[in-house]
Amino acid sequence: MSLSIKKKSFILSFFSILLTLLVAEFVIRQFGAKPQVYSFSRDFKVVDSPFVMENFITDEAGIYKFSPWIRDSAMNHLKINRDTWFTFNILDKKLADIDKLDLVYNDFLKVTDSNYNPPIYLKMKSKGFEDPIESDLSKLFRKFLNKDPRNNWENSIVEYMRQPFNEEGFKSISFKTKDSTKKRILIVGDSYVFGMYARPIHASFCDNLLAKGYLIFSAGIPGTDPAQYAAIAQKYVPILKPDLVVMCFYEGNDYMPYERIPLPNQPHEYISNAGFFQSAPYGEFLEFNSCYQYYKSLVTIPETETKVFNRIMSKTVLSSLTWGLLLKFNLVTHPMVDETNKKLQILNQKQNSEFTARHIQLFKEACLENNTACIFTFIPQRDDVTHEESELVTPNLTKAKEVFGNIPFYVPSGLKREVHYGSRDNHFNTAGHALFSIFLDSLIRSNLSNQTQLEGPTE
Repeated sequence: MSLSIKKKSFILSFFSILLTLLVAEFVIRQFGAKPQVYSFSRDFKVVDSPFVMENFITDEAGIYKFSPWIRDSAMNHLKINRDTWFTFNILDKKLADIDKLDLVYNDFLKVTDSNYNPPIYLKMKSKGFEDPIESDLSKLFRKFLNKDPRNNWENSIVEYMRQPFNEEGFKSISFKTKDSTKKRILIVGDSYVFGMYARPIHASFCDNLLAKGYLIFSAGIPGTDPAQYAAIAQKYVPILKPDLVVMCFYEGNDYMPYERIPLPNQPHEYISNAGFFQSAPYGEFLEFNSCYQYYKSLVTIPETETKVFNRIMSKTVLSSLTWGLLLKFNLVTHPMVDETNKKLQILNQKQNSEFTARHIQLFKEACLENNTACIFTFIPQRDDVTHEESELVTPNLTKAKEVFGNIPFYVPSGLKREVHYGSRDNHFNTAGHALFSIFLDSLIRSNLSNQTQLEGPTE
């Protein structure tokens, strides 16, 4: 009798555990987990049909920029289609969420469209960010809206607030804007120049400077590098003929680990429904499908005829994740991961300043060839501090001096980690953008003043 009870208890426990595993398997699959995939990544996931999203294009000069769909269609979808789910699905199928473009449109529409009511999902999405302020630019927009006639600078602000992405694919006033009475400043960089996480985004340092009376041509694209900055200078300095060009070099990811030459139809990264990932692992450009397969191979259990264990563990999500734990503790091997780690070690050993330095020099030469002054600024990374006990961001500039060489660069002072950077991100918050705009304004004024002194008085 006792044996029978134990037997029933064992059977009940067995089926309870089995049921729990089946439920866990089902639930985890609903979150996108797949058999044979042993690792979850924020940046990459295995999908059935990979495709590139419509956020960006690469132009004939190899410059990575926002696509025509962003410029011409996305804002209208958000503005016209009021239904929350319809709007969300349209944007979700077209745009990757990485650059929070729907929040960008939202910030501008709230100023320019009195009938605009943000969809519920955008209201939910905005929570967790600091409360937005009214920007200097939005105040000028309201002031200039009914003014007639408007000068070119005033008109550029009105048109920019209505359509923040210009004909060249940058979040900027039109590159066709002409005004002989205002100083023309071209600012080049990555997500900091784009204005990421300023609230609203038109309170970014570029937009603050536009509001101060400059014609600011902002060429900031998130995630780009000095190779892109040099290509922008080579293409647009002769066209814009600015009075001054500013490179904003970001310490966090602007040091280039390998050489990259911007070429037509060769984006420096792919933003897709599988996530975003570099298009040239270790310097060799790969077409999208090949690149996707490469990154997929790094997160899936390798298929080998001799490894029966691998084939068994690939059958379910739970066993695949268990295989990942075994890999973490070096109890199984992954040839592609091992090869990748070796390549990374070689890169780290060989990594020097020459790749980054070359493009900084090309940037400078593009400006000099067009008799245009340029200055270089250095944006410190939030957590790169030499004195951990200090709240001030104090970067180690040894590496920066290697890449800039004899070229002077300027570092803002007074940046504080908890005051000027976002709590959920390493970008400037609104206060950081405000401080950096004051820093840049001082540099610009000083440089323009020196130019006037060198040129002498004019009749």
